[in-house]
Amino acid sequence: MISPLVSTQFSQISRWSFVYLVHLGLLLVTLVMQIFAFKFQGQADCARAIGLPPPQSESSLLQRYKRVFCMRVVHLMALFAFVYVGVEVSIGSWIVTFVINLRHGGPNSGYIPSGLFGGLMLGRVALLPFSKLVGERRVIFVYILAVLGLELAVWQVESVVADAVCVAFIGIFLGPMFPIMTNHAGGILPPDLISGGVGWIASWGAAGAAVFPFVTGAIASKTGIKSLFPL
Repeated sequence: MISPLVSTQFSQISRWSFVYLVHLGLLLVTLVMQIFAFKFQGQADCARAIGLPPPQSESSLLQRYKRVFCMRVVHLMALFAFVYVGVEVSIGSWIVTFVINLRHGGPNSGYIPSGLFGGLMLGRVALLPFSKLVGERRVIFVYILAVLGLELAVWQVESVVADAVCVAFIGIFLGPMFPIMTNHAGGILPPDLISGGVGWIASWGAAGAAVFPFVTGAIASKTGIKSLFPL
């Protein structure tokens, strides 16, 4: 959320490359917070500190991953993560080009991704009661339908302000999906396979973050950035 705000400011000055100093500063803050939170403790110590029994496993790491790879549900959730994170990152990375080229937005178009990622942060907190009320399995379909409707609005409504608002709401409804999925994984996987299973799922999410923006760019180079939202 912060990086697009900072980057937009630096993009309008001659020494725009100094923005990476700010990013490095943010990373250092994150590093200090991680050290303060976990104090270089292992998984067993962290579990014990919050009142959970430490993970028990008599099998080797290789054996645990073999069991993970034999579970069909893990691969289905990995596919979901691949598409979900790919969509999220594609919108966040290409929306500025979309708005500038098709909506004739100015330099302030760079702030729009902050709305998306701010929405992700807000949605993961604000929609917790709604997700619990509807049920985590059913509410995913509600969020997907909401995102589809908002995607269509951004694609068809030729207004920078309206598009920016819709993108922020896309972030709000996309936000809860990944935590719901990882929570679901924790509920259905055997305790000794949770870290391996969620790690496999999350790694496919990272793969989607790499593949989808690349595919979007490849298609856009031939058809134009207007293909972003249909894709």
